[in-house]
Amino acid sequence: MESINDNFSKGFFGISQASRDHLIEISKWAKFLAIIGFIGIGLIVLAGIFMGSIGNLIESRTMMDGGSSFPGGLLTFIYLIMAGIYFFPVYYLFRFSVKMPQALGAADNVGFDEATGYLKSHYKYMGIMMIIVLSLYALVIVGVIIMALASR
Repeated sequence: MESINDNFSKGFFGISQASRDHLIEISKWAKFLAIIGFIGIGLIVLAGIFMGSIGNLIESRTMMDGGSSFPGGLLTFIYLIMAGIYFFPVYYLFRFSVKMPQALGAADNVGFDEATGYLKSHYKYMGIMMIIVLSLYALVIVGVIIMALASR
């Protein structure tokens, strides 16, 4: 049975030992960030449930006082949507962090391609989300400018 270093020294896998070491370290940090991300998603879900409960309490009190209703379920829904949006990049990062050491350990080109595909998906998702957020910021800025000019 050949060792991992034998496969690398023979050029079977096609990357240098330094690149292999960097990728292993990257995968460790990626796993750490993914686990923190999953914990964050869990906290967002819990916050959504908690905020929904508070919203329902506020709704019942305002209805007794004759005020308008406050949809507590809407807060829970919004938080669950936020958790869902946050789930995919964290999932992709986690899958990369699991697949990369396996591929490097077995000098498996197919596994390596799969791992880098998850990393690509992570960055692609984050890039698309950044475009969406920047577009929303631009719309808000334009809206504020229009409202400021209209109020004169």
